[in-house]
Amino acid sequence: MILDNENKELKVHQWISKYTEEGKFDLVTGYFTIGALAWLSRQVNDKISDFRLVLGDIVNVDLEENRPLDLLNENISIEAALKLNSVSQEAVNFLKQDKVLAKTLEPNFCHAKNYLFHPAKDDDRDKYFVSGSSNLTEAGIGLKHTNNVELNIAETGNNNQYKELVYWFESLWVKPQAHTDKTIIHKDGKHTKIDFKKYLIGEIEKIFIKYTPREIYYKILFELFGNQLLEEENNPEFNRQIGRLENSVIYNALYEFQKKGVLSLIKMLQKCNGSILADAVGLGKTWSALAVIKYFQLQGREVLLLCPREFGIYPTKKIYNRILLKEERRQRNIDSIVARAIEFAREREASENPVDPDWIVEFFNITQDCSHEKMQYLWAKILAGEVKNPSSFSKRTLNLLKSISSDEAELFSLLSNCLWNLHGEGVSNSKMLITDSDENSEYSDLHWGFDRRDIYLLEDLGLIEESIYILNTSKYSYQLDFFNIKHSVKSSKKRTELDILRLTKVGEEIYSIVQKEMNLTYYEHIMNYLKTNKMID
Repeated sequence: MILDNENKELKVHQWISKYTEEGKFDLVTGYFTIGALAWLSRQVNDKISDFRLVLGDIVNVDLEENRPLDLLNENISIEAALKLNSVSQEAVNFLKQDKVLAKTLEPNFCHAKNYLFHPAKDDDRDKYFVSGSSNLTEAGIGLKHTNNVELNIAETGNNNQYKELVYWFESLWVKPQAHTDKTIIHKDGKHTKIDFKKYLIGEIEKIFIKYTPREIYYKILFELFGNQLLEEENNPEFNRQIGRLENSVIYNALYEFQKKGVLSLIKMLQKCNGSILADAVGLGKTWSALAVIKYFQLQGREVLLLCPREFGIYPTKKIYNRILLKEERRQRNIDSIVARAIEFAREREASENPVDPDWIVEFFNITQDCSHEKMQYLWAKILAGEVKNPSSFSKRTLNLLKSISSDEAELFSLLSNCLWNLHGEGVSNSKMLITDSDENSEYSDLHWGFDRRDIYLLEDLGLIEESIYILNTSKYSYQLDFFNIKHSVKSSKKRTELDILRLTKVGEEIYSIVQKEMNLTYYEHIMNYLKTNKMID
């Protein structure tokens, strides 16, 4: 029987719905759409115990990156697009089933189209095939009308043609070119393998990703202003002129949002011969205007500043002088920190690996406003340590240290004089302060240079955290180490609990640069506590 989705005979999807009973289903198609795959799941999934799918590559690696979704969706109507989210989820749920196996042909492309049904009952009359031109798409199986001309042969029964198609499919399924893995070719030319079903599921899932309001907001902004960004990238002359402005004192005194506003003002002035800077009070409109003036001065243009008579030009000069003083102070801070770092770096060999440029920018943006001598010492230690071993200090550590006052840094230094190491099975070699969680105990009063309020402060800063080590002393041996004074942990109990305050990752990074001196009073205090609780001899 001929099925062309046009004549009075059944369309392909009607044939499949009418003649599919309980059994197994084999399918070969060059392309498929999400809608057609979801339809197949709805119509026959409950009846079929095993699916074997051989699919042509849904992505042409020569096409642009967003093309796979076009191939998956085919040409869909607005109404269909609105339903695509739920339909996509149906298709993904179908593919995730263990009973659905999928292969792709590599390096060949699969142009064949073949639908084979194997009934569970031993009745040859229930067997059928559909073979011809119809891909598993809405148009291919006749779910929607198109101008494409399809031609398929469909028959029921166990005739010779059915047997030959079954043999052909079995041969195709075991061919070396039929893979359960998909080869992904990246932009840099590298090849990676991924499970083909996972690849299909991942591509379809892109369609029903739930975007956050922020992402939608960014998308709207890009649609509104994206052309401006592209024009800026493709205008080397404008970029050269802006480069001169970026080296000016006034421009570098601006916050990042002000810099973006200045660039927008300049482009509006050039394009429209006028612009208005309107902003809330206190967001630096005067500073932004000065940067715009500086840009046109650098182009050799004369600038006329109109303002109320009572202002005159004097406030502008004061602003310039204030900016210059601020930048001079910043430069002195940077020079002082770098000079100290050079001294520290001479003590050890620098790494051959370069420091991350973004880290350098972050470092100097933070340290340029640090004038306190003790804090400059810490910043210099960090810079020297990063040069010696890149990635030793995270940006999170930089920003946390930026928020710490000199008194808080001094407090952390006192804590560093009281830290132990614990070695043994199941414990990390992290620095820790031994405490007693029982607030009624005499050992819960930390009277060795700081008190509980100081502990809470260091916890709030993210430098330490409470923890408990449970030691299996009946099975393993443990050793406490305080400034290279070592003690073996012994206990008659099978399990010994040790209350501690442990350094966080950021705390450990900062600990590595502070000066340390053993606190003997604290050591004797904790030794008395450990002996009283029979944790050590």
